[in-house]
Amino acid sequence: MPQPETMGVRLRRQRKSRGLSQMRLAKAVGLSDSYISFLESDSRTPADATLHRIAAFLGRRPDGPALR
Repeated sequence: MPQPETMGVRLRRQRKSRGLSQMRLAKAVGLSDSYISFLESDSRTPADATLHRIAAFLGRRPDGPALR
C-alpha cells in the first residue's frame, strides 16, 4: 500500500508548481529559507500560524489536502 504524502512533500510540490524557490517563499512569508527546507524535509512541524501564512501565500487552505 502506498504511503500517504507528508506535509513537506505537499509543500514542496505546491511551491515548485508556482515556480518559487525556497528563498522566495521564505521571504514572502517571513521565514528563513533553511526553515522552509526543514519543513519540506519533514524535519520540523510548523506552528498553526506559520502554516496559515504559508497556505495563504500559496492560495491554499491550511487544513485542506494540499498542505495537511
